[in-house]
Amino acid sequence: MTKKILPLFALITLAACLLSYKLGSAPTAHAQTLPPPPNEWSLQKLNATQNATTVTKPAVSGVQHVADCIIASAVNLTGANIPGPVYVTLYDNTGTLAALYLPQPYVSNGQGLVSLCGLNIPGAVGSPLSLGMGGFFNSTPWTSVTLVGHDAT
Repeated sequence: MTKKILPLFALITLAACLLSYKLGSAPTAHAQTLPPPPNEWSLQKLNATQNATTVTKPAVSGVQHVADCIIASAVNLTGANIPGPVYVTLYDNTGTLAALYLPQPYVSNGQGLVSLCGLNIPGAVGSPLSLGMGGFFNSTPWTSVTLVGHDAT
């Protein structure tokens, strides 16, 4: 007797599920309102000299700049050696917020790169936020810095 009732029970259950779906009694997802994205900005500078490369987000009264992504690279010219470290520094008026060192880009067009994203490094309210890169260059390297962030009020 159980073998005859089981298929009938399964059929009735499927019919009830279909009816509840068609009549709208199934749970539904409600649209959620997401907050707008923060006021995002990006600054980049490419330099072809022995001088330090720096980008700065100017100060805005009552606004806090927040670093989300730091990208810095150095490409050396053929046959040139760099005798010391290449440094990358994120700073504001209060001091250094982050300090990193690039891998050494040595002879034969060597390249050093640092790319850190997903950060949330806040600067001081009402202070400029800067990303600088420099070091002991004895040739004319190509250096590039990119700072991506958003503003908090």
